[in-house]
Amino acid sequence: MVKKQSKLSILMRDLDGVIAVFEKRRRRHKKKAYRLKISSIIGTALVTVLLGLKSIHNDLLSDLTLCISAIITIFNSIEGFYNHQGLWVKDVKTLARLWELKRDVEFLSAGEAEEEIPDDILMRYKNRLQRICYEDIKTWSHIKENQIESDGKSHEM
Repeated sequence: MVKKQSKLSILMRDLDGVIAVFEKRRRRHKKKAYRLKISSIIGTALVTVLLGLKSIHNDLLSDLTLCISAIITIFNSIEGFYNHQGLWVKDVKTLARLWELKRDVEFLSAGEAEEEIPDDILMRYKNRLQRICYEDIKTWSHIKENQIESDGKSHEM
């Protein structure tokens, strides 16, 4: 005999799944944003030092400085294209809303038999989850649209 899942357990399973996805994405975007920013800072500092050095191997230092400057340009372009920092912030905000929803659902169900929770209340929580996911997609789309607009403006100059 197949056990019938309750609407509450399905909602909690979906909520936990979405939270897990956003936790993973948040960590990934944070790491990438951090790595790119630190690499860019170190590279910029290194270029400044190398340009300030006076030595016998001036050609070697000039070539090394040029290579590091090119790498910094690549790092900054990657961040500008993917905007890991912006995506990280977006994911943190979405996660906060998801955790709030989860706390509300857990509070609602605490001390209650699942069968006693009205379907319309569970549907409101499910719709809230859908809105949070929709708002996340809308924010992502807004980030990308702004990026495209700023890329277009920089090409016009």
